Amino acid sequence: MKIAIYCELTGLIQRITECPEQFVEMQCGDDESYVILDSDLDDSAHYVDLASGAIQPKKTRDYNLACRGLSAIITGLPAGTLVRVEGAEVIADNDPTTVTFDVPGEYLLELVGPAECLDETLEVVIDG
Repeated sequence: MKIAIYCELTGLIQRITECPEQFVEMQCGDDESYVILDSDLDDSAHYVDLASGAIQPKKTRDYNLACRGLSAIITGLPAGTLVRVEGAEVIADNDPTTVTFDVPGEYLLELVGPAECLDETLEVVIDG
């Protein structure tokens, strides 16, 4: 039996595994549950909708990115989005997310989560 194990708090699919039916419950840890899969699934592109219990495709984010001086300002990120750059992390809330750099240059911003959104990496140019 092929199953997707997901976080009951967020809907994020943690892993996909196969095991005999009698061992399915043992695959789940604290705050985890499972959905039986009928076909292959890309767990990086899907999540479990907690309201319905159904697997859904992840969506793209609708946001705006502006670079001003030594800062990149992102508006419209869903609350809970992790913004990562060069080892530093900040979690977006409902306010604009500002990342400030020490020097001009090209940087990669990673946007991770929440569960219903596709992860993505943005290249930003900070002119200073």
